Amino acid sequence: FTPAQQRAIEARQNQEFNRDDIDELKALKWIGESDNGRIEMVPVTVSGAPIDGKREPFANGLVAQENKDRATIWHRVVELNENINADQEEKVASTMAKQNIAATKPGHWIKEKGIWRQVPNQEK
Repeated sequence: FTPAQQRAIEARQNQEFNRDDIDELKALKWIGESDNGRIEMVPVTVSGAPIDGKREPFANGLVAQENKDRATIWHRVVELNENINADQEEKVASTMAKQNIAATKPGHWIKEKGIWRQVPNQEK
């Protein structure tokens, strides 16, 4: 594998390894999907779900790792697709964000245009 391929493979492996933890933190209402393609910590003033101080560093690290992995994968998509310019990585992120938001479970948080909201039951 080339170094770029290896980075993308490792990013995808990280995502799979962290998936259950991310799902748990979403269920706890600590993190949510954003329309910029990244996951973010949901402010407690929004969610009403206080973050366990012992687990907050873990949650922050997980968010950072997931966002790094997503960026690595977006970069690889741009590299492989001759129809996408190198400066269009944010467009790829936006497309992926739409897919992630559409797949968000009821009760979980999403952030669109700077506004946090919970996904109601009828949207899923």
